[in-house]
Amino acid sequence: MVTEHDVNRGLLEMSEVDVVGPPRDFVDSLGQRLDAIASTQAEYAPHLNPPRRPRVKRLVFAPAFAALVLVVGAIFVAVDNGSTAYALDDPFNVQVQLADGRFVDGTDGLKISKGATVVVGAGGSVRIRDRIYREGDVIVIGEGGPEVADHVDVVAPTTRPEPIVSTTERVEPTRPATTLPPTTVRQPEPTVPARPVEPAPTTSIEAPETTRAPETTKPPATTRAVVSMELGAVRVELSSQVALSWGAVDGAAKYVVVRTVAVGGATPAEPVYPAVAPTKVVVQKTTRTHTDVADAVEGTPITAVRYRVVALDASAKVVGSSRSVQVNLPR
Repeated sequence: MVTEHDVNRGLLEMSEVDVVGPPRDFVDSLGQRLDAIASTQAEYAPHLNPPRRPRVKRLVFAPAFAALVLVVGAIFVAVDNGSTAYALDDPFNVQVQLADGRFVDGTDGLKISKGATVVVGAGGSVRIRDRIYREGDVIVIGEGGPEVADHVDVVAPTTRPEPIVSTTERVEPTRPATTLPPTTVRQPEPTVPARPVEPAPTTSIEAPETTRAPETTKPPATTRAVVSMELGAVRVELSSQVALSWGAVDGAAKYVVVRTVAVGGATPAEPVYPAVAPTKVVVQKTTRTHTDVADAVEGTPITAVRYRVVALDASAKVVGSSRSVQVNLPR
């Protein structure tokens, strides 16, 4: 990667180089030689004009041109190394671990960049650009964009609230009835007195009242904020054991400890949850203390280890997270 310091140093070195053209005597002798050759050729091709004397230009702008090339190259490198941000589209039950280790809930339009991890929970889904991810997918934003790094088992999906669509009943207007006039005139018939009819006794029957069950309103889904936890890690004397302890989180059903290690004096990577290589799960327990053994990796002694602890509720959702703590184990 070309830095601004490298560009400035290159410009300074190029400015100190004095680029000198050929000697004047060489230029004059070359011109005379070309004139002599042109005069001999004119006899065989008289219709051709004699060649013009070439003018040798001194390369006085070479340092400036080299400096311009370095600046343009630095600009292209700087643009190419810029991080690309990706936006979450219509996320549901999505947890995001940013590149700095913080946990946030996935919201519509949230920008994530390289190094972030997206976990789709139970019954959840999310679209990133032109691809849709489903429950259990663990997506890591890498050099080539979002990739599914792992798939974890989740609990039974929750009910996603369906949108209420209002329906409008269309009422047709009542048209007045039209009476057609009679085509013929009928003579009235003689009237016969009708026999009175005694009204029959009527018994009113009341319809039983039906009791309608009250409608239940589903409470809106609430999102719980991730609590910041305190984590302590101390090496046990000069051994390869590390004593861990952390703070409690309300509503936590269990705690998960993850770690990354390094050998040869290197710095361990940032541990993430859900665990994606090189992160590994150390232990899952309900208590808040644990002693870990960081001995060796494939026969090579571990010189540094970094820990992180997260708290999960009964539905395996992250409700608490600590910052990473590094412990050096010099041998």
